Amino acid sequence: MTKQNIPKIRFQGFDDKWEKKKISEMGTVITGSTPSTNDSSNYSIKGIPWITPTDINDNVTFAGTKNLSLKGEQIARIVPSNTLLVTCIASIGKNTILGTRGSFNQQINALVPNKNFDIYFLFTQSVIWSKIMKNLAASGTMQIINKKDFSNLSFFSPTLPEQESIGQIFRTLDELISAYKENLEHYQSLKTSMLSKMFPKEGQKQPEIRLDGFDGDWEEQKLKDIAEFNPKTVVPNEFNYVDLESVIGTTLVSHKRLLKDEAPSRAQRTAKKNDIFFQTVRPYQKNNFLFWLEENDWVFSTGYAQIRAKIDSSFLFVSLQRNSFVRNVLLNCTGTSYPAINSKDLSNLFISLPTLPEQEAIGAFFANLDASISSYQDKIGQLELLKKRLLQDLFI
Repeated sequence: MTKQNIPKIRFQGFDDKWEKKKISEMGTVITGSTPSTNDSSNYSIKGIPWITPTDINDNVTFAGTKNLSLKGEQIARIVPSNTLLVTCIASIGKNTILGTRGSFNQQINALVPNKNFDIYFLFTQSVIWSKIMKNLAASGTMQIINKKDFSNLSFFSPTLPEQESIGQIFRTLDELISAYKENLEHYQSLKTSMLSKMFPKEGQKQPEIRLDGFDGDWEEQKLKDIAEFNPKTVVPNEFNYVDLESVIGTTLVSHKRLLKDEAPSRAQRTAKKNDIFFQTVRPYQKNNFLFWLEENDWVFSTGYAQIRAKIDSSFLFVSLQRNSFVRNVLLNCTGTSYPAINSKDLSNLFISLPTLPEQEAIGAFFANLDASISSYQDKIGQLELLKKRLLQDLFI
């Protein structure tokens, strides 16, 4: 065996060298077709799916935006379930397993695997195919991989039992990632709904939904009356620097450790626990951060307004994330490509306030939601990183 014929990591019990196979040797290659869309009788509400690249997701595809009628089936090219679909024009390298009997358009090549190949092994390996296909297409005059070129691409493959073991590992990973993404979407959707219902709508003084034990009207106040903006601070000689690209959503994704002498001039806002950092440039992105650390060596860019709340900081932070507030911010922005609001104008905007106990309850409610969202995001990130590493180590 030569080093290039075996992967870095193998399952116990497998030691045969991998063999190079053309895609045409792995099964039957079929290019899709499109029954005339001008003839509506080719399509129906019910029927087998007709797949286009926009219908392809990250795992198994069961439905498209169109279904074929019985007449359309006679014209189209039909493949069985567990067929691998690979886009070969324009959005090259989007891949999926067709989870049901179906058809597809001419931007897609299909591989109906023979009995010697495991569909999930091929689907996972198709990530490697995609990179090669994109490079091949980029070197040509047209962004296309035709059926002949696709069929002649070759890759290393092990015996069927080893394929099945590898395929099962990635199937399990993909199912976990998919489940976590569903949970993440659920919590994100819940947060969006509660942000709308747990705060009074414009012109109203009470929210649609109230936590138990609270009643009475909310009062409108200017931000400058309930918070201090850009308080004077001393920048330490060495610090963790947070620039605008360091916060995505409400999550701190990166930072730099800098000496004061080498830091950019915009590194001026030294953070204190419970300070809010509101993105003043392109505020519609809502990349804002509630600083929760006890440490005193974090400095934020002047691209953020630093807001030190005199009320419950978690409640205020949630209030500033609401779509209705951000829309009001945008109305007070200057610039088109990079709309921005200055701290003075921001401080003159209004928010609605309940009593302090209700603020604290609402702030805690959304803090728990954010913690769940962050947890699922972390889990997804860890699993995707594991998948990436296994792709490098379990394949040639």
